[in-house]
Amino acid sequence: MATLPTLISDLRDLTRTTSTDLTDARGTRYLNRAMERMQDAHNWRGQEFSLTTVTYGPSDDGIALPADFISEEALWRQMPSVSNPSGKLRPVDKLPARRDWWQRVLKTHPPNEQRFPASSTAVDDGPYYYLWEQKLFYNPNPNQAVNLTLDYYRRLADLALTTNESNFFTVVTPTVLLWGALPEAWAFLHEDERIGIAEARFALLLGQAIKNDRQLAASGGPRSRGT
Repeated sequence: MATLPTLISDLRDLTRTTSTDLTDARGTRYLNRAMERMQDAHNWRGQEFSLTTVTYGPSDDGIALPADFISEEALWRQMPSVSNPSGKLRPVDKLPARRDWWQRVLKTHPPNEQRFPASSTAVDDGPYYYLWEQKLFYNPNPNQAVNLTLDYYRRLADLALTTNESNFFTVVTPTVLLWGALPEAWAFLHEDERIGIAEARFALLLGQAIKNDRQLAASGGPRSRGT
C-alpha cells in the first residue's frame, strides 16, 4: 500500500532529485494530474458511490447532479411499503436522451419546435429518468415527493498531505499513478528526452490496470447493487 508521501519519495528516487528540487507541493500536483488522467480514461471500481437518498418533488424541474458526478450506474426508487427486502429498491429505466421523453408524451408541438419532433405513438407509462444540462429528470413528475437512490461513478478528491494521503489509486494502482506523474516531473526538470519514455510506460501500465479492473468487475468484485 502506497501513500502520497511514499509516492512523492519514489518520484524523487526515479528522477534523482531532492525535496529542494521536487517539493512536496510539486509532487502532489503531478500525482493528482496523473490521477485525473486515469479517471478520464476509465470508470474504476473505486469510484463507485451511492447517494442514499435523493428527493424528487412534484414541482421539480430536474435536480442538480452531485458535484463529483461522472456517470450513473443506476437509479432506484425507494419502496418503503414493500415488505420483501429485495423489492425495497425498484429500478428506474433510463431514457437515452431528453427528446425521448417528449416523444413519448407529446403528440403535438409548437410550430417552431424543431428539436423534439412529434411521435405518432405517444406513451406516458414511466417512470423514467434522463440526464440533461447537469441535472437528473424523473418523469412523469410524481404526485408527491419520492425518494430515490443514485448509484454513480464519482471523481475522487485530490490527494493532499496530512488530510487525504491515500485512496483507491494509491492502494490498488500505485505504480500506474507514479508513472503517470513522471512525465510532469521530467518536463519540470527539462529532461525532454525522458518524457516520451515515461508516457509510453504509463500508457502500457494504464492499459493493463484497466483490463484488470474490468476483469475483477466481471468476476464478481465489489459492485453497485443490480450489476
